[in-house]
Amino acid sequence: MTQETVSLRFATEADARQIAEVHDASSQVIYRGLLPDEVLAYFSVTRREALWKQVLSEGKTVLSLMGLF
Repeated sequence: MTQETVSLRFATEADARQIAEVHDASSQVIYRGLLPDEVLAYFSVTRREALWKQVLSEGKTVLSLMGLF
């Protein structure tokens, strides 16, 4: 049996792009068909990245889970 390692840490501004990519991809799947395509297109990865940079720069607590599965 192989042992997996999971690392927990607080997210930083450097993580904003990756968080935005996951946020956008999951929103596209969850809200497709519930919201108009124009609304989904408005919330691009670039816009979400700016949002996450702002949130993280203000010291908001965001936890990032990373590991090998």
